[in-house]
Amino acid sequence: ADQRRLRTALRSTASNPPTSTMAALDLEARHAAYQMEIRAAAVIIAEIIRLKGCGPILVRLAWHDAGTYDVKTKTGGPHAAMRFEPEASYAADAGLNIARDLLEPVHAALPGLSYAGIWQ
Repeated sequence: ADQRRLRTALRSTASNPPTSTMAALDLEARHAAYQMEIRAAAVIIAEIIRLKGCGPILVRLAWHDAGTYDVKTKTGGPHAAMRFEPEASYAADAGLNIARDLLEPVHAALPGLSYAGIWQ
């Protein structure tokens, strides 16, 4: 039902000029597409875990990513900043490049999802 609704909304959006009603349909279509990508990512990640036995390191990646939150400055948090230096080379994050590399194909297949969304 979601896929049919998405296709109908996308066709409608493509064939009609933007209006406030179309903007609502566009938002609804984007939300439906995002939800489908989330479900697809969950299936892909479950298969990666099944094949590689890597559940614990993926949990560790999510934990360390979220653990960058600073209560005092209200900055940080799960933003996938560990893709970049200096976070990528912190001693506490040693080995997390393995988890990042395992999840890279998920982002490549579903570029509408953020790295942080995939990691969490």
